Amino acid sequence: MLDPLGELNAPTFFVEGNHDNYTGIEAVLKALVEKGVQILNNEVVETHGVQLIGLDYLSPDDDTPDMMLSAKGRPSIKSVLAELPLKCDMPSILIVHNPTGINYAAAAGVDLVLAGHTHKGQIFPFSVFAKIMFPYFGGLYQHKNTQVFVSSGVGGIIARMRLGSYNEVNLLKLVP
Repeated sequence: MLDPLGELNAPTFFVEGNHDNYTGIEAVLKALVEKGVQILNNEVVETHGVQLIGLDYLSPDDDTPDMMLSAKGRPSIKSVLAELPLKCDMPSILIVHNPTGINYAAAAGVDLVLAGHTHKGQIFPFSVFAKIMFPYFGGLYQHKNTQVFVSSGVGGIIARMRLGSYNEVNLLKLVP
């Protein structure tokens, strides 16, 4: 399934999501590295004139519980962003699985957040509950000076079907 990643003629980056912990994160990371994918683990790298920030699956802060329990015992988005050496004079893109903690990304000066996790509800009526749980549910949003893009993704959880949402592969063209 990951073979096409090895054929890409472009830098490729990965951040973990809650599903990776269910399937065995060590095996996932090993397979990705073998295909030339750079794993971003609560860090920032510079590429093509942009700061690319990659966060693990984290809770937004210490006061917000993680319903998936994948972030238990980990630092928060708030604490990690506060410690990263971000340059305010360079464009920044935050890649994070869960579209939460956007207020902390905006406070850190992040220009664009790329996320997923919501599956855009995947199957009605779960889409109604997901939309209530995630203010940034799917598509492009503006939060203060930060753009937020949430993809419904290519897969699903539990059932291999969708009703009222769709799979998507996104191509974003960034213009200076």
